[in-house]
Amino acid sequence: MPVTIGEIKKHLDTLGVTYAAVPGEESECAVPFTTRSYVDSDGDHSLLLIVRVDDDGQYLEIFAPNALSTANCRYKSALFSAMLQISLMTKHVQLEHDPADGEVRFAVDYPVCDGTVTAMQVDRMIRALVGIIEQYYPVLHDAMDTGKADWTKRWKPS
Repeated sequence: MPVTIGEIKKHLDTLGVTYAAVPGEESECAVPFTTRSYVDSDGDHSLLLIVRVDDDGQYLEIFAPNALSTANCRYKSALFSAMLQISLMTKHVQLEHDPADGEVRFAVDYPVCDGTVTAMQVDRMIRALVGIIEQYYPVLHDAMDTGKADWTKRWKPS
């Protein structure tokens, strides 16, 4: 059974998650987060997630667009190596790179097909995505700046 963005918004309401419409996109909503470890390109401790229902409601994706950029990165090989290592060590979360503009995004997706999506599943997707970004941002940032991924810099919540 396909899912609608309206159903996903109801789940976000149930979870107490704030969201906003994405102008021009009827099947998406934007979910802002304040972060402790992650710093966006403007220097803010802020992360934006996009929740998208696609393929006529048979596919749910949550992603952090432009989480990092390789546009001015001198050590792409170190960054990509760290990204692959994170992919190996984590569940659900994908790290994606668009070579056309340098965008690095983190994403979690779920094929709904003939199933359903519960509030707990949405919560798990969001927590996994935000948690991985928060935990590994210092490692990725270090790889971009120094050419080496220092795994001891992994953020650990107190």
